[in-house]
Amino acid sequence: MNFRRWAKLAFWVGFIPLTTLGFRTYSGGGTWDINSSTAASAKLFVDYTQGATVISNDLPNSDPLYGTGNQTVDQLMASIFNDINGVNASFVTLVTTSDPDYSAAAGHNRTITIRFSGADGVSAGEARATIKSGKIVGCDITGEPDMLDSAKDFVRTLTHELGHCLGLDHPQETVNAIMSYFHDRDHNTRLLIDDKMGITFLYPTDRAAAKESPTFGMSCERK
Repeated sequence: MNFRRWAKLAFWVGFIPLTTLGFRTYSGGGTWDINSSTAASAKLFVDYTQGATVISNDLPNSDPLYGTGNQTVDQLMASIFNDINGVNASFVTLVTTSDPDYSAAAGHNRTITIRFSGADGVSAGEARATIKSGKIVGCDITGEPDMLDSAKDFVRTLTHELGHCLGLDHPQETVNAIMSYFHDRDHNTRLLIDDKMGITFLYPTDRAAAKESPTFGMSCERK
């Protein structure tokens, strides 16, 4: 095999897979102890403060709330929940602690807290999940107070941090994920295709459909 053919082969079997790995989950796994048996059992409860605070709407024209006027924290959180809950092949459902299914007992080991008291380091936000026996039992998000000055920063940062709380890590091989540091920060504020694939992988409505099995191009049927 001459050098040119060898170089082409190396490109296709090496570089292409490297750049299309998509989502990434935490090493060793970790998901919440929820399931799709009932609507209530699929819920995670999100406790946050400053719901009535009004935030300047500087969302890009690619965002569904573009041009809708300034938004409260409650309105922006509802739009973030809608984005995550709208992943068709996933059952996970984020709701506030004002949801009818919330109680102290229901929220035990199923609550995400968000506070705007300042993140560690240089990040606009930080998520810290607590994992016991392979299950996430809590997650605390802290955000910088100046997130409350920009709807774009608020939505992008909290979507990213909630992704961590669900079990997603940073997929540095792709730009098609809000979880990646390399996505277009000026235009991407919501879940992208690789984020949605990751959430579906972690919380699939049909576990058999989410299972990956190679068919080597010989079949289009699920295996």
